[in-house]
Amino acid sequence: MIGTLTVKAGVPVTLKLHARAATVPGFKPPAILPQDTPAHRACARLKRGVNLGNHWEAPPGGWGINYTTDDIDLIAKEGFDHIRVPVAWHYHLQDGTISPKLLTELEPVLKRALERKLTILLNWHHFEALCNEPEKNRATFVAGWRTVASHFKDWPPELYLELLNEPNGALDHETLTAIHAEGIAAIRGVSPRRILLADPPQWAAVPGLDRFFLPDRDDRIITTIHSYKPFQFTHQQAEWVKYGDLRNITYPGPPAKPVPLPDSLREDAGLAAWLDAYNTRPAHDNPCTAATFEGLLDDAVAWSKHFGRPIHIGEFGCYQKADPASRARYVRDFRLAAEKRGLPWAMWDWKAGFGYWDDASKKPLLRDAVFGK
Repeated sequence: MIGTLTVKAGVPVTLKLHARAATVPGFKPPAILPQDTPAHRACARLKRGVNLGNHWEAPPGGWGINYTTDDIDLIAKEGFDHIRVPVAWHYHLQDGTISPKLLTELEPVLKRALERKLTILLNWHHFEALCNEPEKNRATFVAGWRTVASHFKDWPPELYLELLNEPNGALDHETLTAIHAEGIAAIRGVSPRRILLADPPQWAAVPGLDRFFLPDRDDRIITTIHSYKPFQFTHQQAEWVKYGDLRNITYPGPPAKPVPLPDSLREDAGLAAWLDAYNTRPAHDNPCTAATFEGLLDDAVAWSKHFGRPIHIGEFGCYQKADPASRARYVRDFRLAAEKRGLPWAMWDWKAGFGYWDDASKKPLLRDAVFGK
């Protein structure tokens, strides 16, 4: 709405605006479920989890990280109660079967997790082709989940299936709703009672919940969200997001010494504005504080209570190249903020770039941040 108003200096002007809610043709609001569904009870089993990142979701050839049953024993000993296991199923499915090589590696780890009383969240990770060309790849997604669900149909109920990690790109809310529904139907044809997890659009970020729709009558689906806010802190020196030259950002802000904008990032106006605010604003108004994620978690809780869909945080964490003390403070603050709101979480990750565990020294890096008071 655009309007023009002629005013006179020194004369007060009062504007009154009235708005009326309206829905677009064909819009159907999400169903509102009760607060004690099978999904709520399944989510209540989860408290503190960790991702087995940078292995089974990598392309063939891997990223140099491997997991064995020894990792599961350590994870259980540290005090985690669930694991999230990212798998790029599109590399391992053919003619309705799963690659025997993958299963030879994967199944012993999953079975040991169940033996150690860890709940498993088994997801489909890095299916970029589906995000980029949904119509071309949706049949692969649906058939893939039918195959995976059939293979694991007789496994214990403590194995949960997560439909698709961080939907993005061409997977807008309408397309994702349809593809999620088809994938869920494929799984339900094999495992009617299996607990599922689903990520909202926009990279599983909290704002994506505004246009997130699941099958109305399916009360065995947990909604899972991700948060790496403030991204400029958690992903400093991360080459894959073009922040390789961004460094020396401490948490919380402001810094003791201003952080300059790297020459290689001079064209990034958003980063320049963020750094200016980080360098100059006081703690109560700084963009590198717990407030950046606490507001998002409050929004997620409000959405959950309204629609009756339980929330799990599938990813949060900080790249290891950040200042270690800042990294520990950040992980602690995020973990406490989640637990204060009754939200279970799985940190990224166990022993890769965001690692909890240092495989070289065989020692934890973040025990106090994750399990301390």
